[in-house]
Amino acid sequence: MISLRENETICNKVKRNILIYTIIAFIIFMMIHFFLKLFSIRFRQWVYYTIAALVIIGIVIGFIQMANKNSKKVKIVLSITGVCVTIFITLFWEFILLALVFSYTPEHIVTKDGKKYVAYVNSFLRVNVSYYDYINSFLVGDKEKIYEDYGKGGYDPFDGKHNDREPVQYYYYDKNGKVLKTNAKDYSESNNVLEKNNKNEKSVIENNTEKSGNSENIEVLYKKEFNDKIAIRVVVKDYILAGRSIIGFEKTVDGGNTWIEQIENIDDFVQIHNGAKFVFIDENIGFINDFGLAGTSGDNRSLQVTTNGGKKFTEAIIKLDNIEKELYIEDVPYKENSVLKLKAYVIENSSKKYYNFYSVDNGVTWKQAY
Repeated sequence: MISLRENETICNKVKRNILIYTIIAFIIFMMIHFFLKLFSIRFRQWVYYTIAALVIIGIVIGFIQMANKNSKKVKIVLSITGVCVTIFITLFWEFILLALVFSYTPEHIVTKDGKKYVAYVNSFLRVNVSYYDYINSFLVGDKEKIYEDYGKGGYDPFDGKHNDREPVQYYYYDKNGKVLKTNAKDYSESNNVLEKNNKNEKSVIENNTEKSGNSENIEVLYKKEFNDKIAIRVVVKDYILAGRSIIGFEKTVDGGNTWIEQIENIDDFVQIHNGAKFVFIDENIGFINDFGLAGTSGDNRSLQVTTNGGKKFTEAIIKLDNIEKELYIEDVPYKENSVLKLKAYVIENSSKKYYNFYSVDNGVTWKQAY
């Protein structure tokens, strides 16, 4: 049995080395976390938040404690570390903030079909709810048992104000992730790949799947009809984090009775930032003008082109002559007098200065027009 004096000795050691003991405690927690995962169990969300807060507090106090010591080397290392952390936060604070906002998923204890679950709600662009087995106040099952899609929203179905809402689609899974029950009319295990992770992201990427043109759940971003039989449309497959979407390109040759996915393979799906614009010049040539991530001066923007009806997209090459500033594409490319053209501009003195470009290779490369 540990005596009072031994207890005091242990406490004094911890007080003198807070940073070291914080790291040791964190390592022990992570070992427990990975041990629980072997049994398909993990901690509840509030446990991770609490541990994260305690670790941060412990690290801060530990650094302050080390800084108070009379070692010049320690002070130099701490100063360099502090400067690096400050620079990192200054440069990437927008992305850090976005990550924190998008990763927040309200947690609810609910009873469904006579069984107790922990439900996590992701409601940024679409309202998605993932259900896991309830174990106790500290632990939850690690396998998703039910997934519900409530469509567009930005609300919490369990906040007491939206209890009348019903999911547009639902999926029930067994312990191996196999779908036991669903109300999705176009679901088929042979031609659908369902990918989900513990952050409640759900991507449905369909390969060469025919769909009914009258499906209620299809969200169409763009549609171009070439005649009364043939048309191409852009549809949302799923919304994901950081203001992005997974989209598909579907073609009909029977007036909309069936729609065939154009993308050739599952790994070649198209991901865009929300707000991107689309155009198809003909059945083969099409463009995506992706304006990039909102709020970050258009980071990751690009002009994507397909020359085979949406089966494959590549980034268009725009050749600039004596233009050093950031170039922004105006709307989408267009055809004029049998020539593909596009307008672009740079910002000079808070105003737009326009340039014209043309392409002779179906939009793969663009040259400046004078």
